Amino acid sequence: MDALALEHVLRRVLLASLAAPAVLALGAGCGGQAVVYEGGDSGHGSDSAADAGVDTGADAQSDVTTGGCYTMGQPPAGFCQVYDLPLIGDPNSCGIPTTFTTGAICNTLCQQSISECELVVEGGQNLVQCVEICRTGRKPPGFEPHGLKGTGRTVGEYFARAAELEAASVHAFHVLRDELVALGAPRALVAAAERAARDEVRHARVMGILASRWGVLAEQPRMTPQHLRSLEDVAVDNAVEGCVGETFGALVAMHQARAAKDARVRRALKRVAADETRHAALGWQLAAWAEPRLRPEGRARVAEARRTAVEELRRGAATQPPAELLSAAGLPDAATASAIVKHADRALWA
Repeated sequence: MDALALEHVLRRVLLASLAAPAVLALGAGCGGQAVVYEGGDSGHGSDSAADAGVDTGADAQSDVTTGGCYTMGQPPAGFCQVYDLPLIGDPNSCGIPTTFTTGAICNTLCQQSISECELVVEGGQNLVQCVEICRTGRKPPGFEPHGLKGTGRTVGEYFARAAELEAASVHAFHVLRDELVALGAPRALVAAAERAARDEVRHARVMGILASRWGVLAEQPRMTPQHLRSLEDVAVDNAVEGCVGETFGALVAMHQARAAKDARVRRALKRVAADETRHAALGWQLAAWAEPRLRPEGRARVAEARRTAVEELRRGAATQPPAELLSAAGLPDAATASAIVKHADRALWA
């Protein structure tokens, strides 16, 4: 699917998510099947936080146990956040890693689906630092996010985190370009990855400028060098970061370009949305080239990774961003974000 065709699909998905009836007739990609979906519901009713299986607050447990350790308190709601929860228990006995990790242990200790977590010590207190990666750009292997000062819930902190992730995406596309060359991919895919890296340089600069307008300085990403990956590993990463992550990121940017109260944010996100749509299209094109070359077990691994990524999006979308981010940054509210995931899933990922 090329960028123009994908843009048409994404606009239909966004309209459906905003309660406009639509019919989506789409081709297969990223391992998905062609479907026709009649979108007549508003997208704001059945896809609530409760329907998504997310406990949003009043009755949520405040203490979550893992191997004898647990965290106190509750996480803040919202996108693109960094927060700390006090850890009770001996982390050595509980087997909690002292460096950034991912997976079920983070989801348990952070009390929601989260991208990464780390054990930190401040003032003699063990803390679990939880990092929720924004779905913007393509996260590269070896990326180690900075712990932002603050919660990540203000406009400045949001754009600072976005700037760091966009800068990390430059590395991601350079790595992808080198891997595509090594794997003998078509030259068009290699060229598209190179162009995407140049786009991300501009995105990082723009997001950094927006962050500085709200008084926050963006950090440069920390990267750990990685070896070039196999075709299967590239395909799995592409299913998560390209087909799901960048597709959702393009949809959110489209929404921000329409909804942000700040005119400069709207102008910036309009260009970003167009670029991210093209990057998502690269993900789909890469999937169409790579996945048929995998063994059945490799294709099954790709499908499972894609489905897990969609479910993580679904859970994350059910949280309500702070009012400041809804207004100035134009982020979708929880109902709209959940509807976007629902319609995109039916149209593209199912």
